[in-house]
Amino acid sequence: VNTANGTINQIPGIDPRTAFFITNAFPRDVTLNHNGGFTSSDARDGLHVKSNAVGLEGSFNLAGGWKIDEKFRTAGNSGRFIGLFPSNNGNGDGTFNGVLFNTSLDNLDNTFNDLKVTKSFDLGGNAALGVSGGLFYGKQNVAQTWYWNTYRIALNGNNPAILGLVNDGTQTFGGCCVRTWDTSYTQNSPYLAVTYDGGPLNLDASVRRDEQKASGYTLLDTGTSPGTWDPASRKTVNYKVAHTSYSVGASYSLAKNMAVFARASDGVAFSADRLLYGTPLDGSAPININTVNQQEVGMKWREGPASANVTLFNARTQESNYEATTQTFTNNKYKSNGIEFEGAYRVGAFRIMGGATYTNAKITASQTAAQVGNKPRRQADWTYTLSPAYSVGAVDFGVALIGTTDSWGDDGNTIKLPGYTVINAFVNYQFNDRLSLSLSANNLFNALGYTEVEGDGHAARAINGRTVRAGVKYTF
Repeated sequence: VNTANGTINQIPGIDPRTAFFITNAFPRDVTLNHNGGFTSSDARDGLHVKSNAVGLEGSFNLAGGWKIDEKFRTAGNSGRFIGLFPSNNGNGDGTFNGVLFNTSLDNLDNTFNDLKVTKSFDLGGNAALGVSGGLFYGKQNVAQTWYWNTYRIALNGNNPAILGLVNDGTQTFGGCCVRTWDTSYTQNSPYLAVTYDGGPLNLDASVRRDEQKASGYTLLDTGTSPGTWDPASRKTVNYKVAHTSYSVGASYSLAKNMAVFARASDGVAFSADRLLYGTPLDGSAPININTVNQQEVGMKWREGPASANVTLFNARTQESNYEATTQTFTNNKYKSNGIEFEGAYRVGAFRIMGGATYTNAKITASQTAAQVGNKPRRQADWTYTLSPAYSVGAVDFGVALIGTTDSWGDDGNTIKLPGYTVINAFVNYQFNDRLSLSLSANNLFNALGYTEVEGDGHAARAINGRTVRAGVKYTF
């Protein structure tokens, strides 16, 4: 795509809903691997993952009403991700430069364990107190190798010609981003939750302590074609982060068909490999974490075939992230408040559900001072859904309308993502208790909508065009 005056425009000959540039003619892609050798891969493989996993679960009822639940899972994961990214919107000769993002998923192994103890106490008078506590353990390896060969490709979204290699990954994006790393993230999280059920009044409170330890290293290449790892670029990863999260909620039944509720919560997410290649991660500098603090109040109502929920919310968020396409680290704070509606109605064979959310959000702190006060990227004022359906005899059919108003594609609020509405549809026919047929269409009217745009404005991600699926289901 290209952008002009903040508007995304299609390039003639390229339909963002259907364009695909990794054709059968695409050559094998040769990349530097983690061990310093070279690997040849087929770009048409796209995302390829190999996973071997085993899990165990146990539940034990003990004396006195105590219960222990144990859940364990370990998995070995590896693979490769290949995707094409346009590095410009045309060379002026009917071609463009496409960067093949070839990522070797060298080691994504993980092990998780959750040990939980629960007990319910009868308080009399139809009141009960529930207590649960436990320890979550998780270990995740994140070892990847990035390489970015650049190809010259015909500016045509329908089986374009691949016209050769422009440069290898050591020169792409100024030679910044050929990299390999081997890191591990270990997390221990004790938690405690208490619930109170007292008839019309229900209360709950929980607290969780997340502690993460990161270890490993990163490497860059020397910048010399076709590539070799530079021992002098090795950086150690060795740090710890921690955060205590909580959630407190209450609901109260005003009548048989109406209740009010409220909740206050604080949560965290650690960024892990998103922090690599930025500030030092050897423990000598503070580590940014992602937090959200949120409050909400609302009401639920149900009367016969109709129901409705309304929720008011207020949130404060801090997020650190990395944008690979612009090689930019961000550390922003946001605040948002809004209202969410949900409703449903059923009469006879007809049913309808719908919802809408209004969000008023802005950036309250940023490394780029000019962005303070702007709207966060990809945050629309309104999102909405509407899903009517009807059943008659053995036939069930309906549509689902999903939409969003305009939003900004960047935190600078310079490129607009237009609002759009997508309509999906389905019809099912039940021949008998065992056999049924289904036909569904996503984006029935082939709407064009963009969900994100690259910082320089020459690449945007569009929603899928019309897709139709037919199915037969037989139950033995």
